[in-house]
Parts: sequence; structure tokens; C-alpha cells
Amino acid sequence: MCEKKGLSLPPKNDELRREEKESLQGESLTLRLNYKDLDGEIEELCVNSSTEVGFVKLQIAKSKNVQAKDIRIFHNGKNMINPMSLCDHPGVSPPSIDVDVYLNST
Repeated sequence: MCEKKGLSLPPKNDELRREEKESLQGESLTLRLNYKDLDGEIEELCVNSSTEVGFVKLQIAKSKNVQAKDIRIFHNGKNMINPMSLCDHPGVSPPSIDVDVYLNST
């Protein structure tokens, strides 16, 4: 019989795997979208804190029938830019944040 040699790793742990996945994805984050160009209309969008700003813009574009390139999102007066993740912007932390959304539909 052939004996295995080399590095022996501990068995996979489902709890550790879940924690690692959550760490990579980030925590759940609710965005309160304040549409400045639509008389202050407010919607909520639930994403992970690691979600990229571009993905949020795509979701808004789909919802409002505009192009993603025409959307600007601000948090605390600062433009949230692609390709950064939401959590890369200062002040963004779960469970929720308020953002101002401008739709340049010209």
C-alpha cells in the first residue's frame, strides 16, 4: 500500500467557509436612493457592501430606463466613482446609507 506524503490540511469546516465567503462579499447594505432630479423620489436598493458602484448604476439605469453612464451617485457630498466598491468610499458602513442620485437624461 502506498502511503501519502506531503502537507496534511485539516478537514474543511462549513462555518469557516461561510465566514470567509461573507468576508469577501461584505455585509448587507441598504442604499436609500434620493433621486434629486425626480422631485426627491426615494427608493431602497439592497446590495452587499462590496458591490461595485457601476453595478448599482446598472440597477438604477434598468429601473429608471436611462443609461448607466448618465447616472451620478453622491454620498456625503462626494461622487461615488467606478470601479470602486461601495465600501471603498469613506463613511459607507452597513446596515444602510443615504445617497443622492442624479440622472442626466439630456
